[in-house]
Order: sequence, then C-alpha cells, then structure tokens
Amino acid sequence: MTWSKLRDRSILFDPILIEEPFLEFKNGITYRGPRRGILNAGPYDFSAVPESKICLLYEFSLAATLEKFWSLVDNGDPSMKYRGYTNTFGSNLRVVKKEAWDRTSKIDTWFTSMIQDLEKRTMVLLCLPDDVLKNNYLALKTICRMSGHRIQFLRESTLGRAAIGYIALAVATAIYAKVDGNPWRLRDPLPPSALYLGIAFARPMDNTKIYYGIVDIFDRYGKLVEAHARAYPLDNAQSGGLFIPHDSLLEILQTLKSLNPLFIIVHKSSSVHSQEKHAFEEIRIPNAILHLETNNPYRLYDISGERMSVFRGLLVKDTDNPRRAMLYTTGNVNDTFVEMHRLGTPRTIEINIESNNLQMTIEQFAEQILKLTKLDWNSLHTEIRLPITLKYANRAAQMTSANPAVKFYDIRDLM
Repeated sequence: MTWSKLRDRSILFDPILIEEPFLEFKNGITYRGPRRGILNAGPYDFSAVPESKICLLYEFSLAATLEKFWSLVDNGDPSMKYRGYTNTFGSNLRVVKKEAWDRTSKIDTWFTSMIQDLEKRTMVLLCLPDDVLKNNYLALKTICRMSGHRIQFLRESTLGRAAIGYIALAVATAIYAKVDGNPWRLRDPLPPSALYLGIAFARPMDNTKIYYGIVDIFDRYGKLVEAHARAYPLDNAQSGGLFIPHDSLLEILQTLKSLNPLFIIVHKSSSVHSQEKHAFEEIRIPNAILHLETNNPYRLYDISGERMSVFRGLLVKDTDNPRRAMLYTTGNVNDTFVEMHRLGTPRTIEINIESNNLQMTIEQFAEQILKLTKLDWNSLHTEIRLPITLKYANRAAQMTSANPAVKFYDIRDLM
C-alpha cells in the first residue's frame, strides 16, 4: 500500500508523522542522532566514571587485527573527529587483562577461567570468529552475567569493515555505558514517575520450558531512567497462550509498587490474558496494557520519497478501530544535519491497546515507544526498531533459558 492511497478517504487509515526525538548530551547540547552527539558534545554525564577497567579476550588469530582496532578505541580516529576514549568520555581506560583463546580448550571452559578472578566492575570485551560467536553467544553472555560482569562482543567480520572508526566509537560508547556511564538522555522526557514494563517470552531448543522476561523502566523525575530486568521459568503446559500467571504477576507488581509510580504502561510481545488483566486491576495503580506485535505482514512504501521507503516515526492509525495503529520505527530518518535513506519496505510495530484507564491516546503511546527505541546505549544508530522494553525483556528471557540461576540488576546487564 502506498502513502498516497492512505490519504484517500476511501481507505480507512489515518497517517501522521511523529517528530524524531532529540537526545541530550554534555552541557545540555542536543542532537537527534547519538553518534553526532557523542562526537560533537560528549556523553551526558561526562567524567562521571573515573576509570573504565577492561578485560580483552580474543581468538589467537585475531590478535593483530584487534590490536589495531583497540588503538582506535583508545586513541581515536582523527579522520572522523573521534578524540579517543579518555578525551571523549572523561574516563581513564585501563586494560587489566589480555588473553588469547588458542582453540585447545572448549570456549566456555576457557572463558569461565579467564573471568572468574577479575576485579569488580570490570567490563569484558570478547572478539571471536563469526561462527564461534553465533554458536556460543547466549552461553557466553550468560556465563559473564553469572560472574557479575558485563560483556561487549566483537565479530571478526566487524573488524574488516570499511568505516572502522565509527565502529570503534560505537564500541567505546557501549563500554562507557556498561561501566555505568550515561551516554545520553531524552531532551523531552517520558512522563515523570511513569513505570514502563516490557514483557516477552523465550522457548529454548529443548522445548521443556517457556521463560518470560520483564524489564521495568522507571522515570522518577522525568529525566533519568532507572531500568531493571528479571526472568522466570513458566510451565509450558498452561493453556491460553503466552502469559504470566495471575499470582506470579501480582507478586512482581507488588514489589514494583514500592517505587510509587503514578501509572504503569505495559508493552507485551503477545496478546494479554485475562489473568494478567486481573492482576493489574488488583494492584490499583492506573495502567494501560499494549500488545506490541512485531511479526506482522503489513508493509508500506512512499512513492514520493527517496527509494520509496517511509520515514521513521510514521504512525498509521486504523480509523475503524481507534485502539489499533501501526508504527514505523525504521525507514528514512530526518536529522538536522543528515537525511539517511534505507532500501526496501521496513517492518512495522502493530500497536493494540488491550486496556487503558489512562488519559492517553494512541498517538501518545506511539511517541513514548519511539522515545524508548532511543534509550539503547548499545547502538549509535538513530533508527532502532524495538523499544528497550521489548528488546531487553526478550534478552532476559533468552538468558534465563540458558541458565535459570542468572540474575539481572540493571538493563546494562542485558546490553
């Protein structure tokens, strides 16, 4: 379906374009794009982390390539105005350990031995061939979390890309976030004292259990976001779809009630079950429950746009059903300095309001979802498809399926 046909009154859709959210960096300087903000201004809380301790681990054949890349992370790349880690983030970068895996031992056994004696608050950077990382990503990330550390992965193919300076900046930013830095915040904040819950599910290969992950994002003062995560096994014999049983959800909500939120907005990856609705009714906090369907057949292109791709932020409301709309979080991006163009027809997020006793419209919910895509400090892209509520709730569920004993205390544990 084309943009022009959407404007035809015979078609029951109402398209509007939501403005790309601005981000705030050092000294209150604002940009739409994270990369430009970090390069030109620096992180929002510049020098808040005095020292960044790093453990460098890699497959032995990647030693020379990684050495060159790490030099860019540490010292910068003048060709793209990246001034190096310490100058950019105000934090001293210190490598506390550097070891190579020679393939004579199993990767998980070697990795566990390398990180077990690390100092507290040491961040791990692990560089591996693509196939090894693909087959071991979840297990290694979970092992690292069990040890109390955070990790940044690097694929061998990433080190061979042309724009390596930009990748070095992205990795440096991720490191700064994972040592508890705050690279940026929203210029126009989420509603103060709003609690956002992301709920997603994962089913391991053995199909013995279903796991659900929950991410809670609390914006107490409408400026800085606190984010935590948790996940639990779920009896897959239950009927009625993917849902959290009433008593389990009520227990979680009672714990979150101590935050004293003014209201709760739920982003769930599947349809909402009556047991979940009853739990939210019993908690007696105003709330809205949204089913965000990310796998759907809807596609849209714009015959008047560059390469026919729609713009990020396009909201297509169903005029026949005011509780339903489609939000495009990828596509062409309008920026003050650059307009990025994407090929093809981007996938949409279908928003379905399952319940809502807040004085909020579907446009306001969509604006919040778009803002929550920009709080992912693990990427410098302006366009990110999923809000951190859903993205990291799913990650929590996946990691718990790998090891049910794993615990999360901050959303950075999942990045």
